[in-house]
Amino acid sequence: MNELIYLTIFSILILAGVISFVLLVFPSHVFILIITLVFGFVDHWVHLKIWELLVLAGLAGIMIFVDYFSGLLGAKFFGASSKSLLWGVVGLFLGIFFWPPIGSLIGLFIGVFIAETYYFKKIKSAVRAASGSLIGVVLGLIINIILGLGFLGLFIWFGLK
Repeated sequence: MNELIYLTIFSILILAGVISFVLLVFPSHVFILIITLVFGFVDHWVHLKIWELLVLAGLAGIMIFVDYFSGLLGAKFFGASSKSLLWGVVGLFLGIFFWPPIGSLIGLFIGVFIAETYYFKKIKSAVRAASGSLIGVVLGLIINIILGLGFLGLFIWFGLK
């Protein structure tokens, strides 16, 4: 009975972490992995085996990759140059520090837009590439929510075994 209470509490915490993906400033993938580790220690690794933890850590790694590269992939898909992607990364990191929680979006957009405008002098293609970065971030967010729910489902499945 005690194990079920632990599993329920930690599942709710993981669900809160998945929901917090929308905040864009909180490292949700790291949070849900830490919650999983804490559950393992509290439960003395009875219901969560090391190989299951590795599966969940791998899923968290995929979420981190999606989180950091989805905007850049979106910009590239919509025609951004390599130089513009570099400026997008600079803008993303500056935005995180100066305008949380949506600064990463603003910084990425502005970085790609300014670089495309500066290097190629075409406002229309600059808007298209910068908008692609936003579309990439939104798609990445959706993918991370789906992966996070999969993480939660695996966590519960592993915990009930």
